[in-house]
Amino acid sequence: MGWTYDITKLATVSREQVRFLIRDTDTARQIAQDEEIDWALTQEMNIYMAAAAVLIATANRSHGVSSKSVGSLSLSFEGPDAMLRRAELLRARGRTYQKISAGGISLDDRNDLEKDSDLIQPHFAVGKHDNPAGSGLLPANQERE
Repeated sequence: MGWTYDITKLATVSREQVRFLIRDTDTARQIAQDEEIDWALTQEMNIYMAAAAVLIATANRSHGVSSKSVGSLSLSFEGPDAMLRRAELLRARGRTYQKISAGGISLDDRNDLEKDSDLIQPHFAVGKHDNPAGSGLLPANQERE
C-alpha cells in the first residue's frame, strides 16, 4: 500500500483532489492509502462523495479516539465526530454535482426498434389519439359494431 501527494497535480488528478478535501496532505500524518482513495473513486459519483466515504471509513477505524497521552506527552487530533461532520458537508456538496438520469434509449436505437418487423410492437404510442389498436374499452353507453 502506498501514500502519495503531489500538489502540482491537484487540478487534474482525482486522488490528489480527494486528499486535499480530506486534509490528507502531510506525509507525517497519513489518513488514507492511495488504494483506499482509488477504490472510493470507483464507488462514488464524484470526488466529494469519494472524500466523504474515505472520511467515514477513517472515522470508523479510529474507534472514537481523538487524543492519546503517554506520560507527560499528550497528542490531540481530529476525532471521528469531526470527521463525520466534515463527511456530511462533503456529501451535501457532492449531491449538487450528481447528474440525474431516468434511463432511456438513444433516438437511433428507438428508430431501429420501430423499423424491426420481427419485434412485437406496442399497442400505444405517444401523441393525442395515437392508439391504433385501442384498448378495447368503450364508454358504457356504446356497443361494439
